[in-house]
Amino acid sequence: MNGSLLQRIMHPKSILVKKVKTANKGTDKLKIVWMSILTRNPTASETSLIQEELKKVSQSDSYQDIVWALINTREFMFVQ
Repeated sequence: MNGSLLQRIMHPKSILVKKVKTANKGTDKLKIVWMSILTRNPTASETSLIQEELKKVSQSDSYQDIVWALINTREFMFVQ
């Protein structure tokens, strides 16, 4: 899961990365990531949790960490 799939998703020219970079607000960025990976919007509790965690880490790798976490969920496995 964390090999070539993550590399392709997080490639600077991927649609996901381009959309996240052009989004203005953090909540919009989260919605883009959730829709791209899980085909749904994040719940209010997921958004709150992620926003709190984002305050604690470097922003440069934070969305890659979120994508990695989502593609390793059972929900992602089910969608696939």
